Amino acid sequence: MSESQLNLPVDLKRLHDISQGNTVIIQQIADDYFVQATDIVREIDQAIQDQSIDTIKRMSHKLKGSSATIGVTNIRSSIEKMEQSVLASDFISANQALRDTIKNLEEARIFIKTYLV
Repeated sequence: MSESQLNLPVDLKRLHDISQGNTVIIQQIADDYFVQATDIVREIDQAIQDQSIDTIKRMSHKLKGSSATIGVTNIRSSIEKMEQSVLASDFISANQALRDTIKNLEEARIFIKTYLV
């Protein structure tokens, strides 16, 4: 059964493939990813406050791409909801979708940390 079938927040096969199974590399990749993701989320949060559609679209695309690269799968739907809300100029829903994204990022962080123990 694959991770997506189990509804895990991270595609462990993808993470294993990019790290060649080396847990030290997995930890480094995850640490770098979560630092970058935190910075992107802060920028998106400010862009939502400023109602800066272009910044939100650019940064959400960046977050979605980096997440897919390392196998963090649980944030895709909340980012897509945020993008759709912004296109409709619904910044309240975009803000809620960002909060869901933050919650999902934390879930993925804890999952990876637990996986490495």
